[in-house]
Amino acid sequence: MVAADLVRELESANQRRRLEAVVQSRSRLNPSVRKQLILALSNAGRDITAFGDQLSADFQEPVLNGKAYQRVIREYMAEQPEPDIEEKRTLAADLKHAIVREISYAQAKQLVYAFEWLGNLGTTEWAWGLFAGEHLAGVVCFGSTAGTKVAASVCGEEHKHKVATITRGCAAHWAHPHSASFLISAACKEMTKKGYHIFVSYADPAPGSNEVGTIYSALNHHYCGTTSPVEQFKSPDGKVHDSRQVSGLARDRRGGTLKYKRTRAAQKQLLIEQGCEFFEGTPKHRYVGIYGDRRTKRLLRSALRWDVLPYPKRQVPNAEVKAMAAGAGEV
Repeated sequence: MVAADLVRELESANQRRRLEAVVQSRSRLNPSVRKQLILALSNAGRDITAFGDQLSADFQEPVLNGKAYQRVIREYMAEQPEPDIEEKRTLAADLKHAIVREISYAQAKQLVYAFEWLGNLGTTEWAWGLFAGEHLAGVVCFGSTAGTKVAASVCGEEHKHKVATITRGCAAHWAHPHSASFLISAACKEMTKKGYHIFVSYADPAPGSNEVGTIYSALNHHYCGTTSPVEQFKSPDGKVHDSRQVSGLARDRRGGTLKYKRTRAAQKQLLIEQGCEFFEGTPKHRYVGIYGDRRTKRLLRSALRWDVLPYPKRQVPNAEVKAMAAGAGEV
């Protein structure tokens, strides 16, 4: 959590703007304050470089080998020292004593930042945790659907208020093997008490995450194909952004006054000139889970407007396919 907060601080656009404003007005600075700022920036730069070198020295990018990124993370974390690990494994060995309850945003952060491949809570509005004794073993988060028309497109305008999105989910490496399905099922049933019965979830098959949504097929959620690819752009610092941010960058209303306003096309061109690269994102797998009593599930299933298709399969790397084939030949 500290590391994630540091990322936001280091990449803070507000801090950058404040420094730019000071630099532009440097001739009007009190010489003493200007000298202090120069020294502070010099010291900060030296420290940041040193810490960056230490973080990079023994860092190795995880090798996916056809696995989902979150599984790779769990396997990596399983090799690291873990406080009370024997107690946690003992308590998590049987789901009969597991407890699922609503948790705070701050509690959800603890596990999501450690095990979820995106490393943030996104648009989370509600979070549910799976507990083994006092230990948090898994988290699933819910939020509103992206876009203003998505909710109505699932089962129609009449049922749009019953739609929520599963925004994040993860489990600790020591959790029970069936923790994810147990937690998601229990949390969705609890969410029906808030009036939500239709749950949309996405799985990103891009190389960085390598997801196909196996957990949702295990829960018998309906597979509804893939989303339309969304345009994205990569800034010079390597960070990937959704192109919907372009419109927000096209105007500046800081301080309550409109400082500038550009067309979206002009803002996009400016970003390209600044070194940003625009590209088409990867379509995501899309699932719909329907929860409630028999009558509710039957009604909503008949109202589902998205096509229900066969479940997708994970693409196995060529090297793994050859190894499997070689093994079959030996048998």
